[in-house]
Amino acid sequence: MQRMIQAILIAIAVAVLHTTFFSALPWPLSTIDLPLIVILTLIGTFRFRDALLSALFAGTTIDLLSIMPFGTHVLVYLLVTLITIFLFTRVFTNHSWPGLLGMSAVAFSILHTLLLITRFTRAVFHGLSLDAALGNATALHIIIALTIQLAAVLTMMVVAAMARGLFSRFFFTR
Repeated sequence: MQRMIQAILIAIAVAVLHTTFFSALPWPLSTIDLPLIVILTLIGTFRFRDALLSALFAGTTIDLLSIMPFGTHVLVYLLVTLITIFLFTRVFTNHSWPGLLGMSAVAFSILHTLLLITRFTRAVFHGLSLDAALGNATALHIIIALTIQLAAVLTMMVVAAMARGLFSRFFFTR
């Protein structure tokens, strides 16, 4: 029970930090998605229930602090978490760092694709400019954002593994 409460509080704190601080950083750094990193870290350490709780509470917190319709981020984060758990248990099964980076790339891509579709749909139905809805959605911007996210994920996974004494698990398969 204490571990679940800890995961919930970390998810809320990370979502607030993501919404208030990281979104105000200059462009390449503002693409780092801290709640997704926490969710991927929990999945990478086989804490699937905690990852789902973190997705639920991080999505709710971001929805409370954003101008998007309420429930958008909750739904997107829960979908991405479920897809990532499936990928972790069925596709990227050797649990090495290249597998975790591949899983992170897929999760980041799905998350931002779903949010882009939501912004695009909202712009169409509200008569807003499509340029404002799409933002930095060029191929180069997406590749740079994905690179920054993967570097942040790798850093977080190494720090988490070192903290738990599992550093060798991410670099050597058994």
